[in-house]
Amino acid sequence: VECTDDDDEGDSSSRRVKELLLAENGLVGMVPLPELALLERLEVVDLHGNDIVGSLLPEAFASGRLGELKYVDLSGNEGLEGAVPEEMGALSNLEVLFLHDTALTSRMPPSVCDLRSTALADLWADC
Repeated sequence: VECTDDDDEGDSSSRRVKELLLAENGLVGMVPLPELALLERLEVVDLHGNDIVGSLLPEAFASGRLGELKYVDLSGNEGLEGAVPEEMGALSNLEVLFLHDTALTSRMPPSVCDLRSTALADLWADC
């Protein structure tokens, strides 16, 4: 976990989580997306190679939540299922998205595929 200070004085009350790197860490259960959405400065989520189950909740991406995300890797979580939410297309800063080796539906929403024409440089999923 990497944190950043928002001010020059290092006031710990202004610290924000910037990176969540928990790949191949033996995590079991659902992705805590509602809680992750509270991390307004979060740029990197790497949870690949765990035993994450459930679905990606659309409301976690609504209203600009998680809008700072640049890198998301949820690959290798075979219990992750359902559709990729259309709301993920609002992640305008997203550069890398890895969703392979999951049980998510094979087609990406057009809004996510459209990100390839802007910031998204690396998409490991079908459009």
